[in-house]
Amino acid sequence: MNGDFKHVWKRLWSELWIPLADNRPHPELLFADIYRGLKRPPSPPEEPEQPSADAFDAGGNLADPVVKAKFDSYRNLLDEYQKDRSDFELASTGQGSREALRNLLRSKADTELDAVVCLAKTYSTLVDLEDPELVLRFRSLIIEAIDTYSLGYVLVEPFVLVPTVPGVVSRLFQEMRRLTYNDPHLQQLHGEYEESCIDLNTEPTSGRIKSCIQKQFILVEGVAKQTFNVSGTTLGAICDQINLWPHATIKEVGKKLYGFRSDYPGLGHAGNPNATLRDVDLKDFIAISCMLAGLYPYLHAGMDSAVVYRG
Repeated sequence: MNGDFKHVWKRLWSELWIPLADNRPHPELLFADIYRGLKRPPSPPEEPEQPSADAFDAGGNLADPVVKAKFDSYRNLLDEYQKDRSDFELASTGQGSREALRNLLRSKADTELDAVVCLAKTYSTLVDLEDPELVLRFRSLIIEAIDTYSLGYVLVEPFVLVPTVPGVVSRLFQEMRRLTYNDPHLQQLHGEYEESCIDLNTEPTSGRIKSCIQKQFILVEGVAKQTFNVSGTTLGAICDQINLWPHATIKEVGKKLYGFRSDYPGLGHAGNPNATLRDVDLKDFIAISCMLAGLYPYLHAGMDSAVVYRG
């Protein structure tokens, strides 16, 4: 699952915006309408206050270097504004609007939220044009993009892109990777975990599955210890030391998972072979990986849940 619009944003120009204008009598005017809906008119720079008399020399020329620098900067900004204003007005009337819109869209996916807001604003613009066929066409193209790229959204009437649980989980792993790669120690732990998952692809033996689970436990413990600076070194002890749990039973989930790791042979300790019910298999790798991932928002002090949900 790609999960996010921002990951396929560059492709959407030819798969969303261009098809939207197909068979329109004046496609440049449609691009101009969308452009105006997405871009605010440029604002002129604020003019500096008029300098006092002592800022001028005997000949009436501005001599104060600080004041002169302010006015030079203002004039440069004013030139830029006038050019931007001219470009905006041309694109808003259909002259070069296709390329102007394409360039504008390139800046609209710095974050996933930016991309979703851009799509919502485009929908609002099309509604204002009072062309039901065009609105339906846009909705159809969005749904097609979601299906084509397995994006983590469902489109709800009239036009609300609601994150799905698979999409949220995908962003959770993406955010976890991004956060761990900001720290050399956590980057190493995350790299070793990913290597163990790659090894599992060769043949999902019980030993390889245990290695994956063990590496993820180590990563989770490393994340919590590094970001909360707790003294505990095991997941069980760390769960007792952090205080983000909404209820004691959720904390117990983490502690019970650590209990499983401690007691099951080969997951970090010799364990208790008499307590095992069977060998671990792929279902355990999937289930336990998801359980441990579910603890990430509690165990990483820097994780922004809004980013995980909305992007």
